[in-house]
Amino acid sequence: MRNTILKITSTIIILTFLMIIMGSSAQTNPDKDAAGVPKPKISILGTFHFGTTGDVAAVKVEDIMGKRRQKEIRQMLTQIKEYKPTKVLVEVVRHKNKEYNQKYRNYLKGEFDLEKNEIYQLGFRMAGMMNHESIYAIDYTLKQPFGEVQEFAEKHGMGERFKSFVKSVRERAKKKSEYIANHTLMDYYRQLNTDTSDRWNRSLYLQETLDYNHDTIYTGPKIAAMHYKRNIYITANVMRHAQPGERLLLIIGSGHRSVMKHFFKTRKDIDYVEVNQFLE
Repeated sequence: MRNTILKITSTIIILTFLMIIMGSSAQTNPDKDAAGVPKPKISILGTFHFGTTGDVAAVKVEDIMGKRRQKEIRQMLTQIKEYKPTKVLVEVVRHKNKEYNQKYRNYLKGEFDLEKNEIYQLGFRMAGMMNHESIYAIDYTLKQPFGEVQEFAEKHGMGERFKSFVKSVRERAKKKSEYIANHTLMDYYRQLNTDTSDRWNRSLYLQETLDYNHDTIYTGPKIAAMHYKRNIYITANVMRHAQPGERLLLIIGSGHRSVMKHFFKTRKDIDYVEVNQFLE
């Protein structure tokens, strides 16, 4: 009986030791999957829209094409370049990929002047700095009828709350615009790409928009669900480019980043790299 107990104890010790070794071995290769293949990486640069936008409120930078701001953009991209992206993905619908790549090729040849748009100013420039042959369109659009939320609010005694919500969003955009006026773009992008900013962006849908519902009427939840649906579709488009060893840089509106960051951090087949470390 004693020998049997010793054998069982010895077996348990050996198995435990092997499990520790195997666990340690797996941790020494965090950049590879179980088969030893290098996992793709993704970093998301959340941005504001440089030009016109259909958003309720927008941050404004009047001199984005001026000498000072253009220098700041180049400096910021030079730092992000340290991430060494192999592909630059931009917020353009996929069916326009060919059109935008023709513009990108013309840009590389000096035949296209970059316009006041983050896709050009950030996306084209970053890809050009990395000597990439192409840029990649990954957007998927859905019509989100925000007007229905206002209509619901007015019909169900939430009109004042809705007005207060819109006012707070616009005041925040105004404060951010005033902040940029006295700071560099790098300063603002450091703020824009943080957990605090991401949480605020998510709250617009998960806290505010979601609450506009009553009984069997789910107006707010419908809008919130559409927002998540769009971002899931965009994530699917992104993952088509996530080949082994790729280092993807996604440049997209900060509202999308706040949701998609969680998607990529949840997946086990791709590593998420926080862009803020390159903005220090």
